[in-house]
Amino acid sequence: AIADWFDTELLLTTARENPEFDVHLWGPVLIPFSPDLPNIHLHGEFPQADLPGLLAAMDVMIIPFRPSARAQSSDPIKFYDHAAAGKLTVATIPPELAQTGDLVSVAQDPATFAQAIRAAAQKARDPMTIAALRAFALENAWSYRAGNLVEEMERAPLLSVVIPATGPAAPVL
Repeated sequence: AIADWFDTELLLTTARENPEFDVHLWGPVLIPFSPDLPNIHLHGEFPQADLPGLLAAMDVMIIPFRPSARAQSSDPIKFYDHAAAGKLTVATIPPELAQTGDLVSVAQDPATFAQAIRAAAQKARDPMTIAALRAFALENAWSYRAGNLVEEMERAPLLSVVIPATGPAAPVL
């Protein structure tokens, strides 16, 4: 969704200063945002089944989050979709993406954001890069993560929680 966490100013400036970029945005628009630029295209919501085809048509993916506590604590799930499709991503902030090494380029301002998009576009068709992205996605599949969660739960000590209650029928402890 294009919502309060989406850095519209970064995107608008990047698109305005780089008219050769063709920017496609999918998802609901939940904030006032109606770009008057010929190279920004809003497509609205789409069925999840269409995602592989949409990703296949793109060269580089972007995650332009606005600096905030919410962005700092997020792990953008869309990146894993990008990686599974073999697409490089340019993002602004999320520290979770730092663990991906060079599979994500991080940029904070329009000039470096555009530069990172250009660099990613140059690498977009490299078979080694695509293979690394897909391997990362497989290592982070939901089944793998669920297995890790179950392992952690099995190692955790058992804990009982007692919540004393007071009221007309309960004795005061």
